[in-house]
Amino acid sequence: MGSVNRRIGDRKPPPSPVEVEFGETRMEGRLRKRPVPSIGRLLDISVTGASIEACTSDQMRVGSRVRFALDGMDGVVVVRRIRPTALEGISTYGVAFYDLPHELTLRVHELVGRDRPDTQMQRIWDG
Repeated sequence: MGSVNRRIGDRKPPPSPVEVEFGETRMEGRLRKRPVPSIGRLLDISVTGASIEACTSDQMRVGSRVRFALDGMDGVVVVRRIRPTALEGISTYGVAFYDLPHELTLRVHELVGRDRPDTQMQRIWDG
C-alpha cells in the first residue's frame, strides 16, 4: 500500500538548504520553559505542513506540539509522523502547522509559491 498524502497543495523542496529550530514546547506551572532546540533540515514544505530531518528524540511523539522556528520566527507545529532514517540518531518528522504568527505564515507561503507560474507571470507583467 502506498503512502497517503494528506497535505493540501504541492510539496516544495526549499530553494537551498534551510535550517529550522525544532524542539519541544514544555509547560511548567504557568511559565513556559524553552528547551535547547534541535537544528533540523527542512526537506519539503506545503501550506499545511513540512517534513523535517532532525535528531531523534524519545520525548517527541505523534501528536506532540513542538516549537518550529524559521528565519528567526517561532510557531508551533503538531508532529503527525515520525520515521527513522538510514542515519543512526536522525529521524524524519512530518509536521502540521498549528499556530504560526502571520509573518511566519507569509514566509511559508513565499517558500511554497516561489515556483508558481502565476508568480513568474506577475513579475513579467509588473516589468
